Amino acid sequence: MNNNDYLRMYATVGIESPDGEDGIQLSFGNVNAPGMAPLQPGLAVRVTTESPVRVPFVVENFEALSADGRIDLSWTTTDDRPVIGWHVDRLRAGQRVRLTAEPLPGTTRRFSTIDAEGKSDAEVDHYLLTALHPLGVSSEPGMAAAASSGMTRLALYPAHPNPARGSTSLGFSLPREADVRLKVYDVAGRLVRTLVEGRVSAGEGVKIWDGRDDGGLPAADGVYFYRLETGAEILTRKLILVR
Repeated sequence: MNNNDYLRMYATVGIESPDGEDGIQLSFGNVNAPGMAPLQPGLAVRVTTESPVRVPFVVENFEALSADGRIDLSWTTTDDRPVIGWHVDRLRAGQRVRLTAEPLPGTTRRFSTIDAEGKSDAEVDHYLLTALHPLGVSSEPGMAAAASSGMTRLALYPAHPNPARGSTSLGFSLPREADVRLKVYDVAGRLVRTLVEGRVSAGEGVKIWDGRDDGGLPAADGVYFYRLETGAEILTRKLILVR
């Protein structure tokens, strides 16, 4: 496909009524309507009266590990949508500080920073990951909590955001390596989604629930419970899913 043809006025893409009085224009003169992806081979556009459904961009795992005065962040993603860069922010006591003066390359999966001083023993820093996508779009697919050395304990953190509109971060910490299960249940106690089931290293971690069940279908609005099990101990918290 080649849409770079000034002499023939490029391509016009849209849908029009038979009388030519009504229509939806997606691209004209190499200028795209807001939200329209660039024309490219294989692009399909669905025109529907249904409400739009935005599938959140997710990372599979986002960890913040504290050691020797540094915080080491790592993340993985199997979402194949393009990321052109990443930003990392530190959150403490309601204050947000950007740690990346310039975006990290889109292929980056690790970032290290100095463990900032000035927090009390009861405070825990949180690290927020921002993904930068084409066309000026960004998302916040992950947040991890990092405790100071010697503070790691079994914990299940409040979901962020809560209420959740499609996806939310579920953070936890483990004092030692263990077999872990992190699952989401509805109010009737039915299993909705398994996020973790297996051996997990000690430290802080986070999983993203995208608001879907194990079959990939969107879960209904309502109250859900997420439960962390490590054999001898079980921790449970509540979250609300809204669309």
